[in-house]
Amino acid sequence: MNFLLGPSFLGAPGGVVKGMFIDDFWCSNLLNGTGRCNDPVQGPTEIDRHSQVDMGLTDEDIRDITVGWLQTMTAAQTALVGAGGYTWSLLPGQDNANAQPIMLVKGASCSARVRAACGGAWEPAPLVMGLTPGANLTADPLPLLQQELAAFLLMRGGHAYLGWGQWGMSWPAGVTWQSPNGTSVGLPPLLRRGDWGQPHGRCREVGRDTFERVYDAGVVRLNCSSYEATIPASYH
Repeated sequence: MNFLLGPSFLGAPGGVVKGMFIDDFWCSNLLNGTGRCNDPVQGPTEIDRHSQVDMGLTDEDIRDITVGWLQTMTAAQTALVGAGGYTWSLLPGQDNANAQPIMLVKGASCSARVRAACGGAWEPAPLVMGLTPGANLTADPLPLLQQELAAFLLMRGGHAYLGWGQWGMSWPAGVTWQSPNGTSVGLPPLLRRGDWGQPHGRCREVGRDTFERVYDAGVVRLNCSSYEATIPASYH
């Protein structure tokens, strides 16, 4: 804990460090179930699949190390939150540092996600949401931008992040918003135009699979069945 809360991290001068990405984990067939440890096998993740044999560990050894790892992570997370910080694995949907944002899917899944947000699901927790890249990034980089931005504005609480991509919050290799090398994708006008002001309360379901939320700029609306979305003009 001296390291996590020390001057190189949360104890840095001026409070410039607010959180950490503590990556990877231990997985045990005896605890998690056979076949569940597939990154690539039980033991430390993202390590050679022969690591258990190379280290001479039994299944019971890996179980005991995994239990110890969980205890250490629980203590680390408690200390970080107690010091006013955060760690990525505490974000909903980011167990074991998945680095995978929440993605909107048309239909019942969309309705379930937004309905939960209207019930306050994202008020106490940060929302990390991704945008779906198109098949042709030059011609149509974000084909569902209107719907996904509407869902983001409906769902978000006090802390929320909207990023490109579905895994690791990134485009395919070599593609950025504006890049001198590789493929350049201009920042869409809908994201460029700015501020919708503050929300007036939570979103609400106003019809079958249809959700609305009032902002300073106007009403944000999304129908999860038809995938029709309305976003008002910028507040400023």
